[in-house]
Amino acid sequence: YYLRYDRNNNYMSSIFEVEQGFESIDPQDFEPLPLQKTSDRLRYDLLYTRFITPRIGPYVRFGLLTNLFESNALVTEPTVVTKKFLDGTQTTENVAANKDFKVGDPFAPVLLREGAGANFRLVRHRLVSLDWRGGLGFRQNRYNGSFVQESSSPGQLVYSEQENFNQSGLETTLVGDVRVRRFLLHTNLDLFADFEEFDQKPTLDWRNTFSFRLTGALSADYRVDVFEQPQVTDETQVSQSLLFRYSW
Repeated sequence: YYLRYDRNNNYMSSIFEVEQGFESIDPQDFEPLPLQKTSDRLRYDLLYTRFITPRIGPYVRFGLLTNLFESNALVTEPTVVTKKFLDGTQTTENVAANKDFKVGDPFAPVLLREGAGANFRLVRHRLVSLDWRGGLGFRQNRYNGSFVQESSSPGQLVYSEQENFNQSGLETTLVGDVRVRRFLLHTNLDLFADFEEFDQKPTLDWRNTFSFRLTGALSADYRVDVFEQPQVTDETQVSQSLLFRYSW
């Protein structure tokens, strides 16, 4: 759901998204594979701006990103899985081909975001809008015992338990919309640089939606999300989805 309030000098937007997907694979000559998640996301974002002028004003924001179900990893060949725990211990497990193993509980991780700063309406047009925000940000990363892959080789996987950590730094966000007849492009680029790791790559959360309106209420949406958190992994996480959306 998406809620927006824009009146006089007050602007508020609130977004709540729950996205779930699963797949079941049952090969003809083999036993069924474990049920696998294809998507599992809960996101909430709240923004409030009090505009001092028609284009500039202070903002405050809050955000949450997590998952609702247990996370598991599937292997397609016999694999030795090593899990390293925060207390220095580790376990080794032999996982058979086409079986999975647990790497995280529900609500693991929970990523919280707060920020305050200045909001600038750079472009306001019927076809194009562009906003830029910049200010001080805070992050609480609660991994709640979840594991991230550390290394892999044929027949072997190593996973490390992730430690909770807090961050404070500078955040900047660019939000833009382009509307051309039935076509809409929406992009939201969010960057965060930790004060203690200012010379490293920032955390990146970039969400893009390409929407083609089929009817007054129905549209086809192609979404691409890119997420990077170098404090946890060097891998860039990319997710894509094609959706039919009904709006009311």
